[in-house]
Amino acid sequence: MAKLIPILLLLAVTTLLHETAKAQEGPKNNIFMAHQANRPHPINNAPVFPSNLDITRTIMNYELDPHVRVISGSVTHHFQVKESTQELHLRLAQELTPMSVEVPENQVTIDHQGYDLHLSFSRALKPNYPYHLTIRYNGTPPDNGYFLQDYHNETPVLATFSEPYGAGDWWPCNPGLGDKIDSLDIQLTIPSQYLAGANGTLVENRDHGDGTRTMRFRHRYPIVNYNIAFAISEYESYSDEITCGEETFPMENLAWVDDLARAQKITAKLPSVFELFHSYFGDYPFKEEKYGHMQWMRSGAMEHQTMTSTCCWDYEILVHELGHQWFGNMVTLASWHDIFLNESFATYVCGLAYETLYPDTNYWERWKTQKIEHITSEPDGSVYVEDTTNVQRIFDGRLSYNKGAMVLHMLRSVVGDGAFFQGIYDYLHLLENQYGFATMESFIETMEMASDTSLTEFFNDWYYGEGYPTYTIVYQPSCSGLFNFTLHQETSDNSVDFFEMPVSLRLKGVEADTIVQVQNTENHQSFLVPLTFCASEITFDPEHNLIAGPPSYSNGINDLSPGGSIHIVPNPVSHKTHIQWEGLSFSHLSIYSMTGVCVDKQRIPAQSTHIEYFRKNLPPGLYLFEFRSDTYSVQKRVLLK
Repeated sequence: MAKLIPILLLLAVTTLLHETAKAQEGPKNNIFMAHQANRPHPINNAPVFPSNLDITRTIMNYELDPHVRVISGSVTHHFQVKESTQELHLRLAQELTPMSVEVPENQVTIDHQGYDLHLSFSRALKPNYPYHLTIRYNGTPPDNGYFLQDYHNETPVLATFSEPYGAGDWWPCNPGLGDKIDSLDIQLTIPSQYLAGANGTLVENRDHGDGTRTMRFRHRYPIVNYNIAFAISEYESYSDEITCGEETFPMENLAWVDDLARAQKITAKLPSVFELFHSYFGDYPFKEEKYGHMQWMRSGAMEHQTMTSTCCWDYEILVHELGHQWFGNMVTLASWHDIFLNESFATYVCGLAYETLYPDTNYWERWKTQKIEHITSEPDGSVYVEDTTNVQRIFDGRLSYNKGAMVLHMLRSVVGDGAFFQGIYDYLHLLENQYGFATMESFIETMEMASDTSLTEFFNDWYYGEGYPTYTIVYQPSCSGLFNFTLHQETSDNSVDFFEMPVSLRLKGVEADTIVQVQNTENHQSFLVPLTFCASEITFDPEHNLIAGPPSYSNGINDLSPGGSIHIVPNPVSHKTHIQWEGLSFSHLSIYSMTGVCVDKQRIPAQSTHIEYFRKNLPPGLYLFEFRSDTYSVQKRVLLK
């Protein structure tokens, strides 16, 4: 049975953050995008062979000096093959030299061309049989931004990074997506004045007394190749305690001494974020081990599993990377086409943190406004990534991060909070997704099941389609008890002809104001809204929930009409009436009750100048007849007797 997600957070969470909210800087999209977009992500054109390999355990053993940009050591893979074979292909940069490959009871021939480490075996490997091989190698990795050596105030830093295609720059890995290593050990022998961080639990920290120490980390959760990492520097180490539900685990942090105070201030705000994510998405996925941060010199941050690498101690960046532990690490995208499943979710959870944990600030509204302004700064672009060889496009801040995040927020407005959060929980906890790989189709299916509605049009428009709508709102100030307005929409890209969405408007008068939401299902659609006050002003999307360009307003419901006249005879109507017009052209007649409900519709033939309207089973009373064209509408009151 699916776990029912609480939509209202515990009062204690909000209270906990009430005092610290004053210290929170709030959302700054330009800073967030600078960290996320300034990621070179170099790509090489090495072939990726279909993998026949299932790695069950990887053991890394290195001797490293953060002053020197060299890697030396061994990688042991415990594995099985899916089909009988006498060859395997691993990914390893040509600049790194495999000195030996050892496989018990087998002879191996090495052919290393480009990034393809081709291993040929003298005896065939049997399917579903346990093997292991050890590759001893060394060298200077290519300078592609994945094996990093730099200095912070004369302190050396050595760190690794792999997303999306860089793991082979520094270790022999199973290429591509599709296989997660079930168990990982990382052993680092380093000069004793330094500390290291890596995935998993630190199980040994032994000083050898000869100027070196060995730090050994153990990770017992499935992990994808690009999430394996370590960092070495002269760090200050401290720990925060995290409690989620009934579980308690450490958050271990490695910061440079000059950043220590800032780091401690910001990480102290994360326990409440853990509690928030736990309430929406379930247990922290790696609760049996830890979470943590290690500082590096690279711009931005990276959500390395259980141990985020970060340039700096910025609240929104750290919340983003924490969100990745659910979205990207526990459940990993099956294809880089659908980076939405990683980055859009991790971006949106920052908005959730502002919305829920800082209710007495304007952070949530600022966050949404900044995202919309960035998205609409250009007219095109889909969230779906067509060209996955273009790494800059995969990690495009405007599309993969911000537009995707706001698409999630709009999906929430379409299906409602209950279905939205239940669908996300179900997606994360599907057996085929949890600690594995997920497709976009899987996400859409779970959201459709949770909401009991088809979302095909929504995702076709907002995920695969490009651009966004811009609205013109035509209205007439009224004290009649009914507020009449028409929505006209233009799209910024011709890949989508119309965005069918709920639209919110604030109606304001001298005495009162209210927010109304209408379902905008077609262009040039008119609405009648019952009001108990005189409305003279209208504001489009007052809560910033819709990706849209700056709206236009036309005060006067017939302002777009070129003039002309309409005659309805007889009026009042008992059975039928004859309607004739001059100087006008219409395509539809819609009839509304005085409560704003559309009770009848009639199509008007092209080029017509008159129609007969036959009364149906409508009760006596006053009705509004609305005549619409593609560019304007005209309303007439008709009495049915």
